[in-house]
Amino acid sequence: MLNKLTVEVYNYVMGTVIESMISRFSINSELLTELDLLSPIQFLAHKKSLPHQAFKTLSKNILKFTNYKTENEVYNQIHEEFISFLNSWEFLKGSISDKYEIMNWELKNDEDDFESD
Repeated sequence: MLNKLTVEVYNYVMGTVIESMISRFSINSELLTELDLLSPIQFLAHKKSLPHQAFKTLSKNILKFTNYKTENEVYNQIHEEFISFLNSWEFLKGSISDKYEIMNWELKNDEDDFESD
């Protein structure tokens, strides 16, 4: 009896949580889909091409915060900058400590080569 009550309460609570999440996020599903493109996990899939309407909703929503006059101008700028960012991602994702270790390794090898001459 207690297990049945526990399961029923759990199912009710989870159902309520799921319904709440759906109602909150479904109105902004286009924007959330576009924001998902900004996840590094998605970068490789979209490096060659972006979905046709990518960043249209975002452009509309941020127009008032820019100096651009039209959504299309904002869209073109976001699209151009995002493509540039995607093309630079492999370089940018390396951490500073990784670069530091590589530089130190190269410097150490140069010193070793100098001492052996």
